[in-house]
Amino acid sequence: SVGRRISIEAFQRERAESLLTSLMTISQQRLSLTRIGTLIKSDVQQISGAERGTVWMLGPHGGLDSLSTWGGTELDRKLSMEAFRSGESKQTDEALAVPIPWQGRTLGVITVAVKGIQRVRAVHRELESVADQLGASLDNALLYRQTQEQNQLLNRILLESPTGIIVLDASLNVLRWNEA
Repeated sequence: SVGRRISIEAFQRERAESLLTSLMTISQQRLSLTRIGTLIKSDVQQISGAERGTVWMLGPHGGLDSLSTWGGTELDRKLSMEAFRSGESKQTDEALAVPIPWQGRTLGVITVAVKGIQRVRAVHRELESVADQLGASLDNALLYRQTQEQNQLLNRILLESPTGIIVLDASLNVLRWNEA
């Protein structure tokens, strides 16, 4: 009995250490959503043991985009949207959706196929812990993506404009211009 509890505690500590290492890796991924999605998928598979799942992320137009999917097709978009909109975990007989919160907003949802009330409870607690820790990294990646999209738009405007455009900073230094 004591040996079993020590064994369980050692296993839980090893898992927690592995997840911490993975979360640190995620925060250092140069804000690549693809790489972050792959790491999250790996952790969620390890935690949940789910053969199917989807990591959803806030898309550029406010909806949910699939960041990473395993075990076939995207898992339960409707359930995931309910969790996203409410900011609370949702479940059906075959799936569990856990929101990824950050500063009062929901940035994404982790949805996995799990069955059995005891298994759902255990997975739910662990996924909530991971989701809470992912918020800052995902927010940074979303901000980076938004900045990249705005830079691409500015470059297109500069390249395609028939009129000369000069972009200055606050000190009136030339930052960009076009060849019109």
